[in-house]
Amino acid sequence: MLKPVGSGILVKIEKEKVKIELMPGSTAASPKPREAIVAAVGTATAFGLKVGHSVMFHEGIKPTLIEETDDYSLISVDERQILFIKNWEDIA
Repeated sequence: MLKPVGSGILVKIEKEKVKIELMPGSTAASPKPREAIVAAVGTATAFGLKVGHSVMFHEGIKPTLIEETDDYSLISVDERQILFIKNWEDIA
């Protein structure tokens, strides 16, 4: 697994396959973004983020795409770009 340096974090966004019925009897699957889960924290993070936290970002951020598959996207962001953490008490 990659380890971010400084205040960077890696966030994994799982994709859910959604079936769309185009015509009777035919369907197509398209990926639908799900939750953004912290996969790794940087060497100098200060806000207490931990692996497993479910996070939301500020609007208009520009993350760096590290890896993308049909199942997930792995992005790198600075911890200051996190707007809030959904499951703070579950992990802390």
